Amino acid sequence: ATSLTTKKLSPKEVMTTLKKKYDDVIDDGGVYTVRKNGKWGFVSKDGKELIAPTFTALGDEFVGGFIITFNGSKGIGFVSQKGKEIVKSKYSSARDFHNGFAAVCLNGKWGFVDKVGEEVISLKYDHVDSFREGLAIVKLNGKYGYIDKTDKEVIPLKYDDTWPFREGLAKVELNGKWGLIDKIGKEV
Repeated sequence: ATSLTTKKLSPKEVMTTLKKKYDDVIDDGGVYTVRKNGKWGFVSKDGKELIAPTFTALGDEFVGGFIITFNGSKGIGFVSQKGKEIVKSKYSSARDFHNGFAAVCLNGKWGFVDKVGEEVISLKYDHVDSFREGLAIVKLNGKYGYIDKTDKEVIPLKYDDTWPFREGLAKVELNGKWGLIDKIGKEV
């Protein structure tokens, strides 16, 4: 990583210097997001280049302290708001972090990574939704159910359709009929 100077610069001086070096500079709170020759990278508030511009595109914004990164044919990963690449570019699809986890997909199978970049729920599901109220919707072999953050199947994968939990209840469809279940799968 390179630094603009050894002298402490004011935020305005850092921004002015960055605008001379990069094609685009965005203040994203914890870091500057910079673009040079069509590639994106990250610079600290004191002007230190944390990650050289190598990403072909970025997600719209930092969510939960992280932003999705796109690196051409290498794939999708995540960078923290401190400018640290926590998930290397390798996934074909990803969703923003929610409740400490981000859904990721590779070869058509979905799982989850945590905030340190570990694949904590293996890539085995056909579809996943973000964790809400401690549970995530998952789909496997055409059926939906719910798992907890340890990948334990809390509510069996038997439903034709499901909605996320809200205030302890979730809307589910089974054999063409809709109903509500609680967090242990009991119909209410």
